[in-house]
Amino acid sequence: MLLTMPGVPFIYYGDEIGMHYLPQTPNREGGLLDDIQRCGSRTPMQWSKEKNAGFSTASPEELYLPIDPSESRPDVASQEKDPASMLNFTRALLRLRRDHPALANAADFQPLYAEEKSYPFVYLRQADGERIIVSINPTAQSRAIALNEAANPTPLLVRGVVFRNGRLEMDPVSFGIFAAER
Repeated sequence: MLLTMPGVPFIYYGDEIGMHYLPQTPNREGGLLDDIQRCGSRTPMQWSKEKNAGFSTASPEELYLPIDPSESRPDVASQEKDPASMLNFTRALLRLRRDHPALANAADFQPLYAEEKSYPFVYLRQADGERIIVSINPTAQSRAIALNEAANPTPLLVRGVVFRNGRLEMDPVSFGIFAAER
């Protein structure tokens, strides 16, 4: 949703690979804000499976903040090789935003389905004659709605969503980004 909404998106380093919050990270200057420990979100970038996650060749004790000690910690090198990784998914979203004027920060935004305490959330982005429909179902239940705004939508990036007979059908925890004809 972040990269399909109006405005300027913000991705904090490590989000693109799914780095974990480390709650036992020592507090460093500026790391405590309103009793919230932020240092656990500021650990060094995990570049590889090498020593110190490829961030530094220093001894672990010399690092300003520790590296995630988990053997299964995410890292850039591993995710670059996996087409289904969080890193490659984030790159695909960034490409979509760059390549489609309708996803630009100032493109028009119109909710198509936004019911209180209900999902999915579906909205239309448009600019320069281009129309893109974004649908998001964050729930654990399948959802389906009638959607007349798109006759023959073309999937741009989809996980668990189909348009069928004028209906948007969504699997649990799914999304769809579609190019829509006028």
